[in-house]
Amino acid sequence: MIKPAKLRSLLKERRRVLFYNKINLWTILDEAAVGADLQMSSGLELSGLPDILLKEEEERTTHLNTIKKLLHSMPERTTLQFIVQSRNGDPERIKEYLGLRRAETGREDAELTRMIFTAKERFLSRKFTQKRRTFLFVTTYPQSRHDLPRLRWSPALDINGQKQTRQMHERRIQTLNSTTAGVADTLRSLGVKSSRLTNDHLSQYFFRHLNPSTPLPPGYQPKGTQNQFTARSLLARSSAESSYEHFRIDGVYHRAVNLLLLPENLSIGHLEGLTGELWPDYDLGLSIHCVNSEELLAKLKMSGNIAKALSFSSFASRYEAEQKYTELDEMIREVRGSTQKLFTFSFCLLFKNTEVSELEEKAAIGLKAYQELGSASGIIDNLLHEELFLSFLPNHSHWNPRLHVMNSDPLTRLVPLRAPWLGTPAPKMLLENPHGELVNMDLFDPSLPAKHAILIGTTGSGKSFTCNYLLTHFFAESEKNHVVIIDIGGSYRKLCQLFAGQYLNVELSDAYAFNPMPCKAAIQRGPEYDPDEIAYLTLILERMVLDQNENLNSLGETILEKAIKEAYRGLPAEGAPTLRDVRRALDNLPGDEETRKLANHYFKNFEVWTEGRYSKIFESSKRLELGNRLIVFDLERLGNHPRLQSVYFYVIREIIDSKLRDKSLKKMIVIDEGWRFFNDDIGSKLIENLYRTARKNNGMILSISQSPVDFLNTKAANAIITNSYVKYILKLTKGHELLPQFGFTPKEVEAIQSLSSVPRKFSELFLKFNDHSTVIRIEPCPLDYWICTTDAEDSLKEEKIRQAHQEWPHGRVLETLAEGGMA
Repeated sequence: MIKPAKLRSLLKERRRVLFYNKINLWTILDEAAVGADLQMSSGLELSGLPDILLKEEEERTTHLNTIKKLLHSMPERTTLQFIVQSRNGDPERIKEYLGLRRAETGREDAELTRMIFTAKERFLSRKFTQKRRTFLFVTTYPQSRHDLPRLRWSPALDINGQKQTRQMHERRIQTLNSTTAGVADTLRSLGVKSSRLTNDHLSQYFFRHLNPSTPLPPGYQPKGTQNQFTARSLLARSSAESSYEHFRIDGVYHRAVNLLLLPENLSIGHLEGLTGELWPDYDLGLSIHCVNSEELLAKLKMSGNIAKALSFSSFASRYEAEQKYTELDEMIREVRGSTQKLFTFSFCLLFKNTEVSELEEKAAIGLKAYQELGSASGIIDNLLHEELFLSFLPNHSHWNPRLHVMNSDPLTRLVPLRAPWLGTPAPKMLLENPHGELVNMDLFDPSLPAKHAILIGTTGSGKSFTCNYLLTHFFAESEKNHVVIIDIGGSYRKLCQLFAGQYLNVELSDAYAFNPMPCKAAIQRGPEYDPDEIAYLTLILERMVLDQNENLNSLGETILEKAIKEAYRGLPAEGAPTLRDVRRALDNLPGDEETRKLANHYFKNFEVWTEGRYSKIFESSKRLELGNRLIVFDLERLGNHPRLQSVYFYVIREIIDSKLRDKSLKKMIVIDEGWRFFNDDIGSKLIENLYRTARKNNGMILSISQSPVDFLNTKAANAIITNSYVKYILKLTKGHELLPQFGFTPKEVEAIQSLSSVPRKFSELFLKFNDHSTVIRIEPCPLDYWICTTDAEDSLKEEKIRQAHQEWPHGRVLETLAEGGMA
């Protein structure tokens, strides 16, 4: 134990070098930070880091091999300094989201829409969120005396000396730029985007680190040296104080937790295990120094020989010395017998807080979190907090004295070039991941080959809530967004009431009668008929006229197509035939005996639709006027007429035809538990046609079910799964073994099995968005909750307020519930 007198002596000794004299920054020039010792660093901000942990083993191996290639390509005497910054809150993303919403809605009178966004903004600004940024600084050093200018006693008067200095600077900058460009190229092959930090960006990075509580002045752009002042004099504006247990600057306390003992084993997921235990604000720093492997091996060999000698003496623990010798010998043999290279590196966590007690708590958590890094050990390096604070700046990695040696393969697992996917470029909707990071969502992201999606979740997993949540925010996003829902059971009645949509509780009566045949202009393109439209109508008629277990052969298909075209013959562009016209065309269709026999068979089976009980629905010349942006078809009352229910399900497409054809609109067609209509050859062809038509008309289909089996057991399974590039999987009680058939990797299935939820607080779902995947946490704000809940007890509370205030609009009732009123 160090005595107080000795401690004071040590503190006095280390304070002989003033803090500001330790800042190794002379100028910022040519997109490089130039140190007083002529270190030069360029900076890259990284984005689009892949979530490689959820990929197949082959992809993870390729990822690690590419990082290994990056390390091996670095010249000697080069440092790669990775800095991951975690900060509490993400106001920039929230501001972008709200700005985009206000720009796209354009409805100042949309009180409910404004209410939703205001509640979302208030909720996100108050709850825990974090934002992580990743930087990579490439540092080069003077390689020899030729990299140092030979100056006379007065450089200011020595023109030759100034010329040499300029030449040296240009040579060093060229080397730095070449190395940085090579790093950026390798990162690109990893799918990582890198943005070069300009002079201003480098200045801002230094400023924020050295003045953590001082806002960046507007237009702050220090350039090089000014009026005899170096860049560090211009950037370091805050008072600093160093003590035994922390370093304080600009009113913020800092405490570092350094890597002490290397991990016993290191897998690709261990780094995420460590960061998953941490809370912002903190920085993670990994500095990898590229050295001469042979020289380092020689030093290690000497160290090994010393360890071997000590094992025969009484001056050290014989076991520890023998163990050290064995490990060193094994490393040397491995490096020399393979393509491995050796590197020295430092690894450190830097915590910051305005309160000492909270800082100590964070540091204690960080110390414990090292166990998640393959059972590594950390140490709170008291007396070194000042130096370790500086080590997070470019040109300053040398201030971390704890250097470790590691070969290429395990070191690649420490490199922070992976992160959870943070969503689409445009934040049309804001979601969250379990780490508290905000995730952008654009259901119509241009990168999607098709916008179609599936949603699977067992009863009680939050399926209805999640669907209502997605629909609410999609609908409120823009007045150009339209929603059509086909449901069996009334799950969306509340949503329809809230947004003043049209709710059609379809039954066998003329109130829902309409002509399912489109107008001529809708299916004819010039002299030719649209083949997709004709095929769809043929399939609808096929479902009507075929007997049970009867199949349509090629002759039958030709007969129905001819009857359809004959029914349109002579009509004006805006005209449309009825089903009775099609039946009449079948009766008069010319042809041989076989053709007439089959046409007559169809003619007779058509009677129930044109003259019988189903004629109330389809034998009509009128059209349902559905101009509303939100339309719900509830087919539950047709449950006693399954054949009619099935046909109505597909002719809904004709009802919403005007929406589908208007490509300026974004259309979401929701099919909830509709898989029962896909389970035959006709249904399979119909749904495939509907998916294709929606895709080419700027529409998306969201199919919802309770189990993977429901989709896989239908004949339309291939059409639905292969065309659905977005998949939402909620908590499942069974069927996990079937998920690979939906394109999920084993790691993704593991993540789905680990999904959790807390009633009335949050539920997790797994999102696969084209090639990306991540876990999403649906944690609604109070207003979102009351909009989307389908819980019976919640419905009673809502009804109680409605009865007490019948004059209130729906929005005010929900807002009162969200504020805790009349609970």
